[in-house]
Amino acid sequence: MTCLHNINKWFIENQGVSGMEPLKFIRGECVEEGFYAGQATDGTIYFVKAATLFDGAIYVTCNGAKIYANSASWDGQIKSFACHENELFFRTKNYETEMEKIYRARFHEQTEICVEFIRDFGKNEEGEDGMMMTRKDESGKKFTRNAWDEKEVEVGDDILWSLLVGVHRGKLIYTRNTNDKTPRVHKIYPNTILIEKPGEPPVSGKSTRSARTMTEFMGRIKAQIPSNGYGCGEYCEDSSPLVFLCTEWKEMTVVNVNTKEWKNIDMRIAEDRTAEARDSIYSIVGIHDGKMTVLGEWNGKSWLYTAELPKGIREFEKLTPQ
Repeated sequence: MTCLHNINKWFIENQGVSGMEPLKFIRGECVEEGFYAGQATDGTIYFVKAATLFDGAIYVTCNGAKIYANSASWDGQIKSFACHENELFFRTKNYETEMEKIYRARFHEQTEICVEFIRDFGKNEEGEDGMMMTRKDESGKKFTRNAWDEKEVEVGDDILWSLLVGVHRGKLIYTRNTNDKTPRVHKIYPNTILIEKPGEPPVSGKSTRSARTMTEFMGRIKAQIPSNGYGCGEYCEDSSPLVFLCTEWKEMTVVNVNTKEWKNIDMRIAEDRTAEARDSIYSIVGIHDGKMTVLGEWNGKSWLYTAELPKGIREFEKLTPQ
């Protein structure tokens, strides 16, 4: 395990490649109030209402009709969820018994949502956003994994914990905002990658220089406020080396974790090219059949927006380390 004082040798700074076509989003289905969404590999979009005073709800839309899961199929309130392959995984908590459980749901034969109980929480196990599970062993070491994974990943240092957004291909992916428009990729440990993504656009007269030393870099990490939650601005799947990140510049930063190279892609709304429309996108739902789906706000309501991925994405995805 690499110590923080040896972190310099893991520092990687890469230049991006420009020239990608913009993501041109088209507004689609209106989403019920209080619901978020996730997309499975087969293209099914699950709408989930979680962390409310009620038990929550799950539905899909098929041929214009909304099909709801039977809420009696799970115990307690839905606390977090994430899609993996063709299924929706979700975590619940019964506040009377303090019991937490893991379930999975699947849209069966275009007629019903089947919900299956997987297991109770284990000893010393805690649930995180995005269906990540963590535990500490007897020596105090922390481990994390996705709810559907068998293999755990050791957490190198708690200083980064609030920045964790996912476990991707056996590596911990952390993100933080920076005042620089240039993304930077840092390999902190062999199993840990931190992506500095473009944050709030700079104010006139304010320096936008990124951290150039690891001492300054680690100091800035400590001040970072966690931003992950149900409205998730990050997306990655183990089937691809790409990590997609929404930025406050209203661009999509795409990182190839194999090569540590990146691209910034402009985001546009087809129906409305105003800045207000671009500001509305707040969550990546999924990618299916060459199209990205996101959640955005328009006229005070949440909507699905879909855009064709730029043609250059496939070539960028195939890049391998030199």
